[in-house]
Amino acid sequence: MLLVFAINYTIDIYGLYASVKGESKKVYYNERKSKLLLSKNYIPTNYNTILIGPSLSDNINVSYFSDEELSIYNASMMGAKINELVPIVKNFVEKGGQNIIICLHPYLTDSYKELDSQEKNNYMIVLGSLDLYRSYLLMLLDGTSVKNKISKNDIDQYGFNNYYSFLKVADVKKKIEEEAALHQDEEIKVGPKALTSLETILLFLKKNNVRCMGYFHPIPEGIYNKNKQNYANFQHSIQSVFEKSKMKTIDFNTPKFKDFTSNYNNYIDHGHLSEMGQKELFETVLNEFQEVCH
Repeated sequence: MLLVFAINYTIDIYGLYASVKGESKKVYYNERKSKLLLSKNYIPTNYNTILIGPSLSDNINVSYFSDEELSIYNASMMGAKINELVPIVKNFVEKGGQNIIICLHPYLTDSYKELDSQEKNNYMIVLGSLDLYRSYLLMLLDGTSVKNKISKNDIDQYGFNNYYSFLKVADVKKKIEEEAALHQDEEIKVGPKALTSLETILLFLKKNNVRCMGYFHPIPEGIYNKNKQNYANFQHSIQSVFEKSKMKTIDFNTPKFKDFTSNYNNYIDHGHLSEMGQKELFETVLNEFQEVCH
């Protein structure tokens, strides 16, 4: 056991034991547990800003935008609900994190996902964990064709999840039209416990003087217009929570951003952004966030 511990301590794949200043720690397996563990030391040591949200923000390549003033880590996760992001936020802030940007979308707050005991305790036992050894294997295979065959994870040291290859559809316009017809006038739920979780995060950030801003993810125009009132109701519920905490939001579904949401080249399917789309969106987000910072 001492030998196993010594090996884990030396490799330190999650940056838990030694100094990680200037290090590059990637996610090789299990994005949720890996980013949770990285948030305990690696992320707050090397980045002063995190982006959180579901898959819709998980593919934003924040390395394009990081600099000395805003060093950004993408702590978003595929399929994440808002309460799953709370432990990461708390780790980041408790270690001195200064800025948080939140991607807001109905998926993030439509329900509350119960956390397992390890997540509730904000730690998982990595020594001897099967996830740990899978991560070691994928680390050894990183950059090889074998790795690409056995894992879809391609998450860099900035937390950017490059999932274009397995989510991109051949005909984006057709996919958007199908989704618009499928979800026309569909009720958009905001889970009470999820809303409370969002309120908890914002109050925690305000108490710790952390700068925070949210943005409503741009819904393709064809989908948004088929369910406009329900999207408006959702945004009103979320907006009221931000206003209560005196925090700013940007709504990318207003007429001001029609050129973006009507240009389907900005998407790779019915909602996830293309490289062109995520660059344009995040440049706008950061321009607005600079005002919050100053």
